[in-house]
Order: sequence, then C-alpha cells, then structure tokens
Amino acid sequence: MSGCGGKSDESGAPMWDAARAASLVGKYLLIGITYFEADGETLIEQRQRHGIISSVDADVGITVALHGERAGETIVLPPHLPAFEDAAPGEYHLHESGEIVTDPDLTTMWKIVRPQN
Repeated sequence: MSGCGGKSDESGAPMWDAARAASLVGKYLLIGITYFEADGETLIEQRQRHGIISSVDADVGITVALHGERAGETIVLPPHLPAFEDAAPGEYHLHESGEIVTDPDLTTMWKIVRPQN
C-alpha cells in the first residue's frame, strides 16, 4: 500500500499499520463529527453516524456502510488509524436522530473547521 504507509504521527508511530487497518473491517463503528466556524471554536453542528467498516485503504480512507436512519449510505473517513478507538460497552444515545447504538466495537471523533473565506 502507498499513501500514509511511510508517514508517522507526532509520537513517531506509523499512521498506517496494514494489520491494524485490516482488523477494523467488519467492526461496528460509532462516529462523531463536530463542525466549527473558521475560528475553530464557534460550533456549527454535531452529527453522529454508525455502521460497519466495509473497507480500509491507505489512500482512499476508511469506508463505513451506515446503519439506522442512514442505512444504504456510506461515509469515507480519513485513513488516520489512531482516531479509531475501542468503545466502552453500553448504550450510546444519538442526539440528532434519537437512535440508540448498543455496544459498538469502536468510536471515532472528528473536528471539521470551516475554511477562512
């Protein structure tokens, strides 16, 4: 694989580990996305999604087949493996949709800042 294969994060750890990436496929993922204005602090909105990781690719990203009210849609997340963490067991209440996700395998949180005009 190419792309992130040779890059490291701030700690010097590789950002793309093929074995770790492959282990994500088939896992149930809870996704949190927070959108901010260009100042990086003014909240625009928060979204929550959930589904099964269907593929991983260092160049394309992490593809998730969404479930629940977004069933049939997919989302592609950046291929930054450290952002995918084991989820604590329990029920997760999604504020936007009212859905409840029980015992997902993984969670990931993303902050998106609107570009300056």
